[in-house]
Amino acid sequence: MRKEIKLVSFIFLIVFLSLSISACSYNTPSYTVSFDSNGGSSVESTLVEKGRLITSEDLKPSKDDGSMFLGWYSDKDLTEKWQFDKYIVTGDMTLYAKWRLLADYPSELAMANKAFSSSIKWIQSDVIPQKTKFTVLLAKGSEKTDENGNITYSYGKAVPVDGLFTVADDQYTVIWTPNEIPQSGVYRATIKTTQPNNSIEIKDVTLEGAVFKGAGTLDNPYIVSSATDLDTITKGGGTIGNGKYYLQTKDIMDATGNIGDETIFDGNYDGNNRTITIVGDSTAGLFYHISGKVKNLKLSGSIVSTNISSIGLLSNYNSGIIENVLTCERGDSVKSKAGTVGDIDSKDLGGAGGIVGTNLKSGIILDSENNARVMANIGAGGIAGQNFGTIENSINYGRIGAGNTLESGKSKAKALYSYMGGIAGFNYGTISRSGNSVKSDANNSGNVFTQRNDVDAESNFNISLGGIAGYNSDSGIIKESYNTAERIHGDSIAGGLVGTNAGVVEYSYSTTAVAAREKVGGIVGTLIDNGVVNNCYSTGTVSVFNTGAKAYAISEIANDSVYISGDDYGSPPNGDNNVTGNPTVKDMINTLGDKFTNTGKFTWQN
Repeated sequence: MRKEIKLVSFIFLIVFLSLSISACSYNTPSYTVSFDSNGGSSVESTLVEKGRLITSEDLKPSKDDGSMFLGWYSDKDLTEKWQFDKYIVTGDMTLYAKWRLLADYPSELAMANKAFSSSIKWIQSDVIPQKTKFTVLLAKGSEKTDENGNITYSYGKAVPVDGLFTVADDQYTVIWTPNEIPQSGVYRATIKTTQPNNSIEIKDVTLEGAVFKGAGTLDNPYIVSSATDLDTITKGGGTIGNGKYYLQTKDIMDATGNIGDETIFDGNYDGNNRTITIVGDSTAGLFYHISGKVKNLKLSGSIVSTNISSIGLLSNYNSGIIENVLTCERGDSVKSKAGTVGDIDSKDLGGAGGIVGTNLKSGIILDSENNARVMANIGAGGIAGQNFGTIENSINYGRIGAGNTLESGKSKAKALYSYMGGIAGFNYGTISRSGNSVKSDANNSGNVFTQRNDVDAESNFNISLGGIAGYNSDSGIIKESYNTAERIHGDSIAGGLVGTNAGVVEYSYSTTAVAAREKVGGIVGTLIDNGVVNNCYSTGTVSVFNTGAKAYAISEIANDSVYISGDDYGSPPNGDNNVTGNPTVKDMINTLGDKFTNTGKFTWQN
């Protein structure tokens, strides 16, 4: 009897659990899907269980004007089409109908969605291929800007332009491409239609603000007015541009950095003194490699790399010409954690520049300015991380390295930066008529700086810093250049112009305070190999902090140079024809040469 009771109880339990599970299966929530037909016939809402597809029938509305129904979309802007065979319902929602007006006159006029296109496309019914005739009239627009900065256009006389008409397979989409690409710019386009029966009832339709993108020639350059246009020439791999000409007509505030696909730009880009802002978490600059020419451009944004070598806001590499490029925001930065601090053998793994990462042997950078902060484990420069080519008439106002002027960091702090310069981290080419300087309204402007570690720190490799270059190789030439920032400061090897010099430094000057534990000079921190310093002057104080270390007013060896003597200005250099005194006196050019004026500046600065 007891066994029977247990058996009955067990059966009852099984039935109860089954019913409970069954009940649970019917408790799945349902959501309401509503349909906004956007002027079409109404479609009733439906209930759909969570996680299920929408399977209701009769979801195709109609419209009295004969418009074609194009489907349901999940957003009011009709950009995200709902795919009924893939998308599941997760909550209450509304779908929106998209329509296409099919009329015997053009509708949905727009420029063809293709980079640098000068084609117009539209929708039109009753088009008979090869028989329906179209006439396109273009009126060139002139830009006007009111006192509030709003841009409007006035249009000149409309003239007919010959072109090729094609009708897509859907029999509704018409595309017109001019036989001869009009001058790039903004136009008003008018479409006239004539059917085979010479009907004149078909109304003309006008597209205002049609942007014709040019032909890529010097006289008719391609127009760049969006991030999409930029992507066409900065991404995709291979060589792009091939001598074509590009003109930027608007500020572009949503550009993205290159994605490391080694795209080479071989065209001619005129920024037209407009701005490009790089947004997002970019790990490289706007271009990967410039082999053509980029000029007249303002650039803003920040990039950070942990393992990509040679990065710069404008380009990772340059073997072409960069002219009149400005990094315009002091809040911007270029930061590289690639390479090893203090290890010169890792220099090719690191490198960061305000303008370019590496300026290659044929690369030329002219009349450019950096205001961004630049930081790198190894090889940071305001203009270039490494320079093998030519940098001329360029200036750095950005902070290089640490963001403050504290001379000591935390106890036993680790090294952060090495081989940094106001113009280049490493110089193997020529830097001329260039400078590192300060802006009065910008804290630490032009400083090349690392926090000094404790003397007994495990690593003291915040080394080799200079106002122009951190390291000037045996092939490097620095001439007619200057540093007037507040200070150069590091653990070891610091110079007003160059940290470590194996090349030539001549006809240059520094007014900057320089300090490190050892190997400090008003112009060069340390000379190696056959490095020389000629016809330079320094008025900045120099300081060393290690007992027994010596600071030099110019460099350990210099010739035909002028310096200030005294405890705060370091030891005089060895060499020939050096003069102690104030280098602003009238007869200074007798020692330094006619490249200087009596005020201490270069003749080209005046």
